[in-house]
Amino acid sequence: MRRHCKTVHEKLRAHACPYCKGVASGEMGTLDSTLDRHFDTVHLKLRDHACPYCKGVAFGTKGNLERHLDTVHLEQREHACPYCPGVAFGAKSTLKRHIKTVHEKRRDHACPASPSGTRATS
Repeated sequence: MRRHCKTVHEKLRAHACPYCKGVASGEMGTLDSTLDRHFDTVHLKLRDHACPYCKGVAFGTKGNLERHLDTVHLEQREHACPYCPGVAFGAKSTLKRHIKTVHEKRRDHACPASPSGTRATS
């Protein structure tokens, strides 16, 4: 529980990426491999997990490939919007972004030249 509080709530990580200051989280004993995976997928852009259906689409982790297969090819949408009837998303993070931008009207990356606060795509 102490490790959970330090890593999740206090944002303290034993292994920070020396290149981007990103952090590796995981169970004790696996932090080195998690940092290695971060480096391989983020900095070296290694994509070893290819989608069997999409030509040229690959992912850095098996988990990301599985999420892609579930949401794109199996069309699993388990995260329903509490405000929009019939609207659901495959990833919890996508639902959170939808609620933040559509319902809360928050634009963290608004275009400075646009008075409407159009959300930036990059």
